[in-house]
Amino acid sequence: MSSANFYLDNDGRAPEVSLYNHDWADWIGLNADTRKVPPGARAWKDIDAIDWGAVEITSSGKYGALEWTKDPDWYRHDTHWRSFGPTWMDTPSSVDSPWYFDMDTPVAYCAVQDGYSFAEHQQNSVINELTFLDSCLGEIVTTRQFLEGSPTPPAYDRDRLQATFPSIITLQSEGAAAKRAAWDRIAFFAWWTATCEDWSVGVDIVTAERVEHLISKGRDPRGFLFDLLTDWQARLNERFCRLNPKVLASYAGPDGDEVVIHDIDYEDDLGEAEKMTHQYDDFFQLLKPEVTNDHMSYESNSSFFVIDFEGWGCRKVFSDRECRYFSTCFHFTVVGDVDGSPHVIFWRFRPKVSLDQQRGHFLWDRWADDPVMIRERFKGVFAPTPSRLFHSELGTPLQPSSDGRSSTSICQAPLKSSLPSLSSRLSDNRWAESSSPNSASTNDTLSLLARMTHQNPTMRRIPVRQVSRVESSESDSRGTSRSRSSQSRQRSKSPGPRHDRHSTEPSESFRLALSDAMARFTWKERPEKLALLATSDQKSNLIYQHAFLCIPDWKSQARMRYYASCRPEVSSIRQVIDIAVVHRLEFSLAIRVSEVNLFAPVEVSGLDRMGIKSLYQPGFTEPSFSYTKGTPAVFANAYLAKINDILRRPHARAFIGMGGPYSWIAERFGGPSLVKAFLSEPSIQVTRHLLGRSDSHEENPIGLQWDQVSAQEGSFLFGFIPSQDSSSPERYLFPPPHYLRELCDHWNGDWNEVMDKIFARIADDIEKGKAEPREWSWWSSHLRNYNRLPKPINPKFTDTDVEDARRVIWRAHLPRTWDRMLLKSIRVPEHLVL
Repeated sequence: MSSANFYLDNDGRAPEVSLYNHDWADWIGLNADTRKVPPGARAWKDIDAIDWGAVEITSSGKYGALEWTKDPDWYRHDTHWRSFGPTWMDTPSSVDSPWYFDMDTPVAYCAVQDGYSFAEHQQNSVINELTFLDSCLGEIVTTRQFLEGSPTPPAYDRDRLQATFPSIITLQSEGAAAKRAAWDRIAFFAWWTATCEDWSVGVDIVTAERVEHLISKGRDPRGFLFDLLTDWQARLNERFCRLNPKVLASYAGPDGDEVVIHDIDYEDDLGEAEKMTHQYDDFFQLLKPEVTNDHMSYESNSSFFVIDFEGWGCRKVFSDRECRYFSTCFHFTVVGDVDGSPHVIFWRFRPKVSLDQQRGHFLWDRWADDPVMIRERFKGVFAPTPSRLFHSELGTPLQPSSDGRSSTSICQAPLKSSLPSLSSRLSDNRWAESSSPNSASTNDTLSLLARMTHQNPTMRRIPVRQVSRVESSESDSRGTSRSRSSQSRQRSKSPGPRHDRHSTEPSESFRLALSDAMARFTWKERPEKLALLATSDQKSNLIYQHAFLCIPDWKSQARMRYYASCRPEVSSIRQVIDIAVVHRLEFSLAIRVSEVNLFAPVEVSGLDRMGIKSLYQPGFTEPSFSYTKGTPAVFANAYLAKINDILRRPHARAFIGMGGPYSWIAERFGGPSLVKAFLSEPSIQVTRHLLGRSDSHEENPIGLQWDQVSAQEGSFLFGFIPSQDSSSPERYLFPPPHYLRELCDHWNGDWNEVMDKIFARIADDIEKGKAEPREWSWWSSHLRNYNRLPKPINPKFTDTDVEDARRVIWRAHLPRTWDRMLLKSIRVPEHLVL
C-alpha cells in the first residue's frame, strides 16, 4: 500500500484512479472515466482563443471533434465552472431530457421565403427558457455573495433565434449555440450552488426553487482535462509532487494495473517521492514554509489585506473577526507607504499553526476560512493566469516588461518599509472594492464572508487597532524569541500597553465568535409572532421568579445562548424563552417541589378531579388508533376527537416544551392558550399530584418537578397506528421526529417556514377528511420532494457544530451549562468572567 499523501475527499477517501492509453497519450483519471476523453483532445490543449466558427460540425450543429457540453475539455480560467456541468438529466423514461442536452438531434425548422427559420413552437420554447436562465443568472451575479468582476457565461443574443438563415446547416449551428448557452448557465448554477452555501440569499424564492430543480436532476459532471506532462521541468518541481503521475499510479493497484509513462525515470526512488507528498498541502503550498520577513504587530490606522494562496493577488479585509483570526493563525508583513498609512498583508499560505489548529480556533468559520470555498469564491478575480501575475509577497499586479513578459524583478527585491508605488496599488478601487460587492457603502465594515454566514449586521464588534501579541502563550513565546533575533529587521511602531481598551473587550469578541459559530443555524422570526407571547400577568411573572430552566440538549441550549448574547434587541431571559417557543426548541420550566404550593390552584372542580383521576394512576393506558383502508374521513374524525381530549388535559402544556413537531401540532389543535399555560405555571399534575418528570435521576438532584406527557399521548399526537403483522407496517398521520431527522433536510432542530408549510398541508387535509396515515416508504418519498425545492433555510446542526459553539462559550469562562439554572439568575446578555 502506498504511503503517499493522496488527495482525499470529505470522507477520507482517495480518488478512484483509472488508467488508459489512447491517441498516443497516457491518461490518468481521478474519479473520472478516461475512456470519455475524445480522440484528438491533445490538439485543443494549448488553444486559448478557439475560432469555434471554423470548427467542423455535424448535421445537428454539434462540434465533431470536441463537443464541450459533453466531452471533457481543457481547464480554462474564464470558463472554470464548466467542470460542474451535467452530461445528462435524470428524468422519467416517459419524459424527454431537456432540449439543451440533446446535441445530436437537429432542431425543428421550416422553410420561409428567403431561407429557413426555427419552427415557431421550438423558437418560443427556446427563447422563453433562455430568457428565464438569463434572469436567474442576472439575479445570482448581482447578489452580495458573488464577487464582482468574476467570469460568467458569455452573453447570448436571443434575437438570433428569430432570424432567417440562408441554409439548414447555419440554422442548426445556431440551434446548437443556443443549446450550449443554456447548458453553460446550468453548469454555472451547478458550480455556484455547490460553492456557496447561501447562494439563494437575495435571490427571488421562485427563481431559487427553479434553479434548485434544474440542477437537482443533473448527473455525471463533465470534468476537466489537465496536462501533467506539458513541462517535465515543472513536473519535477517538488510542489507538484502530489500530482506526480508515478505517485498517482502507485495508488491504482487493486487490479494490478500499471501506467507506463515513457519519459519518467522509474529508477528513481518512489519512496522519496511519496515522502515528499507529506510536505505540501492540497494547493501545492508548503505546510511549514520558512518565513523570514514577517512582523509581529501592526498599528491602529493600518489597512488590511490578505493573500489567500501563493501567487494570488491581495484582497481587502473588512472584518475585525478576520483580522483577529489572521493575526493568530498566519504570518503577515507590515509595509509602510508614502501617505504614512501602513498596510498589513496577511499570508494565508504561510500558516503559524496547522490546518487542524486553525479549525479549532474559536474564530474559525467554515464558510469564511475553508480553503476550498475561498478558492472557488475568489479565484475569478484574484487567481493568477498566464496574462495576470502578482507579486509573491505583496499580491500586487506585476508590470509587464518591455518584451511583453511580466517582470519578476520586484519578486526578487527585498521588502522595505516604504515602497512608493504601493499606495497606488493597494488603494486601487479595483482591489479595495472588488472584495466587497456592496462597496458603494463605505460605512459597511462587515466582511463579505461574515455577511454570507448570516452575521447580524447590527451586532457590535471590537475594532482591531493594534495587536500587541498573539493569543496563545506558545505564540507569545515564539514572538518574543523572534523579535530578539531580528533586531535589524525594520518593523512598524510598537503597539500600546496591554491594558488598552481594545485588548480588554472580551464580551464583544465572545459575541462575535458565538455569532460566527451559530448564526447560520437559525433564523430571525417575525416580530408579530413574539408579540403574541408577550404577557405580564401575575402568574407569568411568578414563574420567571421561581422556575428553573431544564435544557439538557445542547443543540437547543446553544441556540438560546446565541439569542441571549448575539441578538441586540434581546435583554432578558423572558425574551429568550419567547424566541425559543417560536422556534420550537426543546426545554422545560421546572419548579422546586418545596415551592409548588405557590402555583397550586385554590380550587379544582369536581368534574376535573373525576376526569383526571384515572390519568395519573399507575399503568394507565388507552386503546391505540386503528384504520380501515379507504376511510380517511372516519379516521380523521377519530383523530380530531382523540387529540381534542388529550390537549384538554392539564399536563398537555408539556407538548409545547417538547419542541419541534410536538409543539406545532399541539398549538395548531390546542390553540394559543396552551402556549400561554406552558409559560405561566405548572399544571396540577405537578402542583397537586407531585407527578410528571423530576431531576431525581441526575447526579446532583435539587428537587425539581415539571409537567410530562406519556409516550402513548405523544404517539396519539402523530396519529400513530402500530404494526399488526409483517404485511401492515406502522403508520403515522404526521411524520414523527425520528422520520424528520432522517428524511427531511429542512428539519435541523429549529422550526422554520418550510416546516410550517409541510405540517399545515397535512393538518388542512385532516380537517377536510382527506389525510391518511402513511408508512415509512410513503413519508420517505413525500419528504424528499420537499428536499429538492426549496433549498433548506439552514444547514443541519451537527454534533461537531454543537462542540464548536460549546467551545466558544467555555473559553469565555461563562456558565458551562444553563441546564437546571434558576431563570432569574441567568444574565442576558451574558457577561464574561475575567
